[in-house]
Amino acid sequence: MSHRLLFVLGKGGVGRTSVATALALRAGRAGKRALVVELNGIWDVGRRFGKQKSYEPLRIAEGVSWRSLTVGGCMEDFGRRKLKLGAMGARLMSSRPLRTFVEAVPGLPDLLQLGKIENLLNEPDPGDPVDDLVVVDAPATGHGLSLLAAPHSMSELTGSGPFHDLAANIAACLAHPDTGIVLATLAEELPFTETSELLDTLERSPMRVASVVVNRVVTAPLPDRSMWPAVRDAQPETPDHARLVALVESVDAVAREQEAVLQRIYARTEAGAVRVHTAPLVAHQGGRIAAASLADHLELP
Repeated sequence: MSHRLLFVLGKGGVGRTSVATALALRAGRAGKRALVVELNGIWDVGRRFGKQKSYEPLRIAEGVSWRSLTVGGCMEDFGRRKLKLGAMGARLMSSRPLRTFVEAVPGLPDLLQLGKIENLLNEPDPGDPVDDLVVVDAPATGHGLSLLAAPHSMSELTGSGPFHDLAANIAACLAHPDTGIVLATLAEELPFTETSELLDTLERSPMRVASVVVNRVVTAPLPDRSMWPAVRDAQPETPDHARLVALVESVDAVAREQEAVLQRIYARTEAGAVRVHTAPLVAHQGGRIAAASLADHLELP
């Protein structure tokens, strides 16, 4: 495992949260300390593991913790860590009027949350756990790219001062070889198109794409398709037989379509030497069981 920080990006509905959780679980199984981070108070991962919303890290599996960052909490941390405010001043940083102002400045909420993540890696508080891997369940594609662009945007906007310095620290962290992006996608036309566009955009950025995870891949029901007509026609025609034939051929049609898209994904990523991992369709999509099953099929980039 060469990365300390991974951002999982992708189109909405492709299983980003499951992929992020699975990567952390995989690290935990390897004896590493891993942390899954959700942003903007979202707590999908925590909910799956029966946890209440928590800004502080909570254990969800062996070696794996989870936390949900909020803009208010990160403002308070920023006041305490960077502005050296006392406890009262730091709490004022997260007051509603200031939070309303911060949330109205494009990119600033993202910058504060990225700043907290950078602190967790490079300047943890005394007594804080030191994680070997932090996996960020980033927002869907558009907001995800805006999140990663926040340091550049805020650096240009501020010019100098504490937010400018924060942006510089984050930019250095994002560009570090230990930081990577994992693109979650599906073997379907629209997700492939969006993933291809994401690759184009990220190739022009200082960040590196560590891998592509193609989620929910259907296993072909026919190991040898050339044998199917003989197998199908050897059985007597009954209603049950007809239903079975329809099911097998329907699943095989989906598998064929996915195989065609997978070939395009492999071709698109080959030039950039980006590794592609496939994960099979499993029951209980979106739950902790799905994440654990997904971890069986992933490798840490």
